[in-house]
Amino acid sequence: MAFTKIDNKLLELMETIDSKEIILYMAILSVKRENIPLQITNMELAKISGISINNISKCLKALEEKSLISRDGKIITDVRHGTNKLTGNFTMIDNDFLAEKIDSRAKLLFIKLVSLKADSWGYVKISQERLAECISLKDRTSIYRHVERLQETGWILDIKKGNGYNPCNYYKVKRVDFEALKQEQRKLNAKQQNEKYRQLKEKVGTGQDLTVTDLLEWFTCLVEKKGNVYNKGNFPKDKAVINNLLSKTDSNTLAKLIENYTNSFDRKFKNHYRKTIKLQYLGNDDVFNQVKNAYDSELEQSQAQEEEPSEMAIF
Repeated sequence: MAFTKIDNKLLELMETIDSKEIILYMAILSVKRENIPLQITNMELAKISGISINNISKCLKALEEKSLISRDGKIITDVRHGTNKLTGNFTMIDNDFLAEKIDSRAKLLFIKLVSLKADSWGYVKISQERLAECISLKDRTSIYRHVERLQETGWILDIKKGNGYNPCNYYKVKRVDFEALKQEQRKLNAKQQNEKYRQLKEKVGTGQDLTVTDLLEWFTCLVEKKGNVYNKGNFPKDKAVINNLLSKTDSNTLAKLIENYTNSFDRKFKNHYRKTIKLQYLGNDDVFNQVKNAYDSELEQSQAQEEEPSEMAIF
C-alpha cells in the first residue's frame, strides 16, 4: 500500500489551475524524492496519474510555467511542494486513487472531501455549492455525475441527505488505513531485521573481523530480537563504548560477549540502576568482567569436552 502526502496549500490552487495539471502534479509528488532528479517518461506519468498521454506534455509545460516544477530537458529537477517543505497540514492520498481512470475533477472533489475533518461516524459535511467552487465548476449538476462515478469505483462509501435545500451533503469517503500501513511497516521492518541478524550471525560464527558498525548493528538486532526497542539516541555513546571494549578484546569475542550479555540481561544484570538493556552497562568493568568470566568458563568447558577421549564400546 503506497500513499502520498499532499500539502493542503495545494488544494487552494484548485480554483485557479486546470484539474488535469493538479492531478499530474500530485502524481509527480508521489514519485519525486527530495534532492533527486526525476527521470520519467510521459507514458509512466500517464499511468500513475490516470491522465491521457496526449495531455501529459501540455500539462508539464503548464506546471513549469506556473513554477510548480523545474525541468532540465525532460528531467524534473524540483517541485515546489516537496515533503521536506510540509508544515504538518497535509492530506494523505492513496496512490491507487491517483492512477484511477476517472475525470480529474472527480479526483479533486474526492481529495477535497478527504481533506475535511470527519465526524465520529466518518462523515464530512459540505454543501454542493462549496464543492463546485472548490473544483471550479459553474454547473452544480456536474457534482452529481462525479459523485456517482466515485461511488461506482468505491472511493465514496456512503452519502446521506441533509435537510434543507442541498440534498446530498454528508459523505463517507475511503481513507488511507493507517493501522494497515503500520502493520505492513512492522512486518517489513521485522523481515529486514531478521535478514540483518542472519547475516551478522553468520559473520560472527565464522570468526570474521567485525567493524564498529557491525557490532552496533549486532547489538541492535539482539535487543530488538528480545522484543525491546533500540534507543537511537544512545548511538554516539554506544559507539564510544564499542571502541573502548575493543581495547580489551578482539571484535569476534566482543560480538559473542554482547550476545551473552543481551540474552542473559534480565536474569543476571537487571537491578535498580539497570532497568533496560544498554550497551553502556557492558562498558562498566563489573558487568564486562562478569560476562567475560562466564564466557571464558563456558569456552573452557566446551574445549575440555572436545578433548575428552570417547569411551570405547565393550562387547
